[in-house]
Amino acid sequence: MEQLAFSDVTDLCQFMQQRLSYTNQQQRKQAALNGFWWKTPAETLRDGHGFCYDLAAFALHHLQALDLLETKLLFVAWGDFGKASNSGHFVSTFQQDQDYYCIDNGFLKGPLSLAGLLKTASRNRAITVYKWFLPNEICYHLGYLGMNKFVKNTC
Repeated sequence: MEQLAFSDVTDLCQFMQQRLSYTNQQQRKQAALNGFWWKTPAETLRDGHGFCYDLAAFALHHLQALDLLETKLLFVAWGDFGKASNSGHFVSTFQQDQDYYCIDNGFLKGPLSLAGLLKTASRNRAITVYKWFLPNEICYHLGYLGMNKFVKNTC
């Protein structure tokens, strides 16, 4: 992977906004051939795009290098996740003092309470489940349909 070093969270977010995009319709067709699998940060950088879980994992990978506390992925689900599209979302998170912050598809949001973080990540939807992932718990190359197990357990 290209060696990247960011001076702070704002620098990371600016990079993501300039160099990484959310997967468009044409790219989505190509991703379907792989079962919409969860890409590594290197694969996301190489491709220049990803779904929310790809972008969140990319951000989390680089948040760790900034020595921030409590860097995790947050998964929130609503509705019938795994069967219905647009029924879940991933963001990368970290804490400073008692406040939460998240990077949502390249955009920094916060400071937030835990309730505010959940509301932001779910985009005000009624959450049926949420789950935290440490960096070493990310299930790279797991297909999207396989992610429905997150509503029950881990990889």
